[in-house]
Amino acid sequence: MFNAGNIANHFFTLPFLRDVVNIYEPQLQHHVAQKKIPYVDMQGRLIKPDKPNGIKMEKFVFDIFQFAKTFVVYEVLREDEFSPLKNADSQNGKDNPTTARHALMSLHHRWVLTAGGHFIDENGTRVPAIPRNGPAGSVAPDVNQNLKDLTDLPIKCEISPLVSYGGEGLESIVKGREFHPTLIIDETGVHELVKNGI
Repeated sequence: MFNAGNIANHFFTLPFLRDVVNIYEPQLQHHVAQKKIPYVDMQGRLIKPDKPNGIKMEKFVFDIFQFAKTFVVYEVLREDEFSPLKNADSQNGKDNPTTARHALMSLHHRWVLTAGGHFIDENGTRVPAIPRNGPAGSVAPDVNQNLKDLTDLPIKCEISPLVSYGGEGLESIVKGREFHPTLIIDETGVHELVKNGI
């Protein structure tokens, strides 16, 4: 039913925000969120509850859209533009530093492929553009099922924004070349790091 999310990149005019504060804010509804709120008990011990023990009353920025006289939506590909960072690595395995790093490395991997470069494994065999677990060409809806193991992907590839901000200008650096991961492309050049940083 729903196929889009709000990645919270908003651009507002100052007059519009003044109107929100001075005119529309009282019309905004509160959203109730149940939260696990740490507290100090009667013996002075810090308690971190396992279950929600309180509520948080929130007002969301996207609730002000209804007051705009003009409104534009810019749709982007999630895998190119958005990897939320909301949790610690120890929590539920999603939206954490590891998934954000993997998303960035996967994006940079695609940039190298698009610019005509290729990655090869330790045997000199080209690494497929889309890893899979199953017959050639099969891709599971759960991205984790497309990986052989936790080290399979993403290809470790990092491109400095000082070299390319959106994948542009990489052809002269990578076209027709084969790289071993870990690949780092920065303003000083192309660096392939093998095991143990050598």
